[in-house]
Amino acid sequence: MYLSATGLILTFVDHILSYDPARAVIREILFQIITTQLSIFMTTTSIEHKEIIVKGRVQGVGFRVNAKHIADLLGVQGQIKNLPDKNVWILAEAEAVVMEEFLAWCRKGPALAKVTELEITGGNVENISGFTILHI
Repeated sequence: MYLSATGLILTFVDHILSYDPARAVIREILFQIITTQLSIFMTTTSIEHKEIIVKGRVQGVGFRVNAKHIADLLGVQGQIKNLPDKNVWILAEAEAVVMEEFLAWCRKGPALAKVTELEITGGNVENISGFTILHI
């Protein structure tokens, strides 16, 4: 299960401070500060939609499975599939900072891959849920 940055931080703070009832006031203050700061941050970030063609030796090397694993860890939503021309197609949606991390991974790929090029185009956000490996 993917937690948003807000959820992850609040869960961590709650976990650390909830063991001591005397720290309840500190916990509540931290919740308010973190929630306020993260809501400001979240309103300044936006979801990006990218269609990515990954070129090179990217089929038969575990690219799709590893990309799904990375996408799930980062919270990237989308789809991935092999193309008949031996490239890999990815549709990805994520916050800008997360998208940059995902694209950085795509540029390298798993150990056996040799990525030579990424073709990246933007588009309208579709609010995709999950990250799915499609089979052609």
